[in-house]
Amino acid sequence: MIILAPFTLWEASTGNVPVWNWETAGWIALLALVASFGAYQVYAYVQRVLGAGRSSLLMYLVPIYNAVLAWALLGETPQPLSLDRRGAGSARHDVGDREG
Repeated sequence: MIILAPFTLWEASTGNVPVWNWETAGWIALLALVASFGAYQVYAYVQRVLGAGRSSLLMYLVPIYNAVLAWALLGETPQPLSLDRRGAGSARHDVGDREG
C-alpha cells in the first residue's frame, strides 16, 4: 500500500479517478476470488498431483499464457521482440542460469 500511494495520488491529481460503485466493487471481488484465490488453489492441487518439481515447470509457461490471453481477449498483436521476452527468451535465460 505504501509503495502504491504516490502513484495513486498522481493518478488522482491528473483526474483519472475510477468510478466507485457496486459494479466496480463486484469486479474487484471477482478478481480477488477467482484470479487470486482460485489460482492458488488450482496450483496447490496441481502441486499435490504432480509434485513440486513438475508443477514448478508450469511457471515457465505463464508468460506464454499471458501472451495468448492478451491476443485473444484484448486484441494485442505480439511483436517479435515481445515474443522473445515472454516466451523462449525468458525460459532460455532461466535455464542458462541454472546450468552455469
